[in-house]
Amino acid sequence: MQRATNGRDRIRRPRLRGLAVMAVAIAVGCGGPRQAPAPAAIVLGATLPLTGHDAARAKAMQRGYDDAVAAVNAAGGVRIGEASVRVTLDLRDDAADAAALETATQALVDAGAHVVIATPADVRAVAQAGITERAGLPLIGNAIDHPGLPGTRMQWMVLAAAASTDPQARAHEVAAATLAAIGRAGSVEPRAIRTALQEPLGAQ
Repeated sequence: MQRATNGRDRIRRPRLRGLAVMAVAIAVGCGGPRQAPAPAAIVLGATLPLTGHDAARAKAMQRGYDDAVAAVNAAGGVRIGEASVRVTLDLRDDAADAAALETATQALVDAGAHVVIATPADVRAVAQAGITERAGLPLIGNAIDHPGLPGTRMQWMVLAAAASTDPQARAHEVAAATLAAIGRAGSVEPRAIRTALQEPLGAQ
């Protein structure tokens, strides 16, 4: 026997169906925080004393950075979310001079570098820490060029694995390890990069 319906039932049922549709729409739209869109390029910042008394070593390190970036781009770039993102190297001459180093480092920050590889000398690289720390960017060093960097500063990432005594090979290793960490993080967010660097390589 079919139950009779009144006007209130006829009003309630469409309203319930409408609420159910709204609930599904909200659940789909709020499935979790959206990942930030991939950048147009991953900018690997670095400074080297390309002029001055240490220019020969610096130019060898430049070749190492260039080779690492070229190899990553030849392999398709770095995976960020669903995108494969190419890498650009933004290299500035710090002239082995403290004032020039600070200017070059700030220029990297202002130009949008996602990480900065430290100049190859503890005494000069310390000056970079304040700038990258204020900007919230990781500053990447290595165990050969930066054995005495202060370990308490959050932005320092000293790659213990980068132990080659050849400057070009060491620079290649540092750049490649940094880009690999960005790939593991799947993000250019500084905290994610630092975490990815610490997990496989450790930090000093």
